[in-house]
Amino acid sequence: MATTNFDPSNEVGTVLTAFAASFLSRIGQEGEGHDSAWSDLRNPDVEEGNSILDSEILLTFLLPEEELETVRMESSASEKGGPNILYSSFRNVADYNLPKWNRLLQKAFFEYFARNSDEDGEPLYSSNSYLTEVEDGFLEGKKIETVDGYSFSLSASIRIKIIAVRMVKEFEGDIEQKDWQTVSDLATRRITGALKGLTDSFCVAAWPAQDWQDGLDEDATSGTGWKWPKTREIRALEEEVKSLGYTFKSGKAFEIGWSWGPVDKDRFIDTQKSSGRYYGLAETYRSTDMELLAEPSPYLYFTINALDGISDLSLEKVESGGLLDREQLQLASTLKSLANLTANYWMLIGKTPTPDDEIHPGEWMIETMPWKTSDGQASLYWNVHLARLILSSNPLTTAQYERFFSLSQRMAEAARISTPPYPLKTDPVVPAIHAPGLKMSLMAKKRGIDEDCVKVFEWTTADFAPQLLKMVGQISSAVNDSTLKQKTHRLMSTIWAHLDSRTSGIQGQGWDKFWAAWGGKYAFFPTPEEKKAALNTYGFEHPLDGQIVNSWYITERVAEALVVSASAWRKRPSPSPQLRAIAEAMIQEIQWSLTMSSAPDDFIQEKRILLESCRTRIVDQPGLALSKLMDLQAELGERDI
Repeated sequence: MATTNFDPSNEVGTVLTAFAASFLSRIGQEGEGHDSAWSDLRNPDVEEGNSILDSEILLTFLLPEEELETVRMESSASEKGGPNILYSSFRNVADYNLPKWNRLLQKAFFEYFARNSDEDGEPLYSSNSYLTEVEDGFLEGKKIETVDGYSFSLSASIRIKIIAVRMVKEFEGDIEQKDWQTVSDLATRRITGALKGLTDSFCVAAWPAQDWQDGLDEDATSGTGWKWPKTREIRALEEEVKSLGYTFKSGKAFEIGWSWGPVDKDRFIDTQKSSGRYYGLAETYRSTDMELLAEPSPYLYFTINALDGISDLSLEKVESGGLLDREQLQLASTLKSLANLTANYWMLIGKTPTPDDEIHPGEWMIETMPWKTSDGQASLYWNVHLARLILSSNPLTTAQYERFFSLSQRMAEAARISTPPYPLKTDPVVPAIHAPGLKMSLMAKKRGIDEDCVKVFEWTTADFAPQLLKMVGQISSAVNDSTLKQKTHRLMSTIWAHLDSRTSGIQGQGWDKFWAAWGGKYAFFPTPEEKKAALNTYGFEHPLDGQIVNSWYITERVAEALVVSASAWRKRPSPSPQLRAIAEAMIQEIQWSLTMSSAPDDFIQEKRILLESCRTRIVDQPGLALSKLMDLQAELGERDI
């Protein structure tokens, strides 16, 4: 696939323009136009709210607003200079002055909290419209909370509070200060609930090692040959897990992470049953009143999303700005410890060498595609999620980053991102990866009933391309090697070309930067009827009122990947030793020429000062120094010096 002239910061601006056109302008309307602002296209028939969707909408601009210096709510330029992308994007689609702008954002925040609270103002983290019911009666009249509900709400509420605290100071003594303080208080309440929900959803599972291995190899045609690692590092990690109160027989296989929702509070003692037993934290918060409890076994997908949310607790403005109260600090400390433990576990598993045989000689487990989870589900999604986790955990060597970059290239090819689908309209990879995507079974049981967990819901994820772009952005941000950095930029441009081809293609004020699960030139819908049905399900045409509505599920993840990409793009490359060597050689040659020259003293002195200026730049900016040296050498050449 041909690459584009990819400029992440510029693309952030176009996404924000789409956000302003689709959401902020509708928030300011009344009636149906306003109601459609919060529309959910993935499952429009479910009437209950969806805190994930509402958080995705706000995070589409909250992520860039917090993490990119040129994106700010104020109309002035950023602190470091440059245009304000967010405010100017909104001015492109609506003539709002700054006071109206602030009130509009305030209204959006108030509606977000109201939509996701009960009658008593208690925060709710329901995810109903993202769940597909397979057991009748589990969704009816209930608001099912999930780890994604907690994680996305935590990320959104932290950023809302950062903005609110800033606005409280800005409007000191003004009538608007009270309203912004209310926004801050509501965000605080929601942060607390999200922290408790994430704490309730952490769990550890243990099995006999052979059962763990059999789950990976249950399909003889794609067996991995993986064995439970019995390294010193794994044994040390096992002891650390046991120090938290989890009791299981030494030498068993175990997994650490987050289930899809709050698990049973009971802590079980290990038995000799071959099926193993599961362990959840004894402390309970949000699960106390929940009728349905998640299977107390880690799900890799929800573990990654939990870690993403928890990582926001380490934002500089959270840690240094006194953003959290005492209870939140205690919960945050617990979650950070669990996150570190989880990240170390999965890093050890992912970087475990595969058996040295003819199939996977010398590979890490993470490099075997597709990764297979312990329940036997194989997918490229697990490779990209686990790779992102490892890249976020600890610094790696350049050689290790090279291996992860090679893995990302292979995944781009396998997922038909850097290569076209074949056959074009029937390639099985497209539905498995992009649309409708990967389906996961969510297991649960009713509270107080002593029975095994059963499958009650299905969960679909369809964001592989944005996740891969984010992964390559992580590599690009971390490496200093200029050659590898150039490779990452080229692959990011290729992935962006794929994503850009999947926008709506609708021209207008920002409308062309909406994403569906699958659209654009790779749309797999040969008839108008099929295309309309697909658009109604995944994209832009709202099935209820015919209006054009963004698909926030994909767009938020694209915005998130663009933020990581923009950060990587802005990172200064390491000075090139090759350019430095050439510049040093040129300095010696020019210095000799000036020494031997018979030109006027004032001319020689002027050029010596310029030469010294180039010398001081060689270490940090050899390219700039070399450019100036070439100009100086050309000038001396014209004078025959």
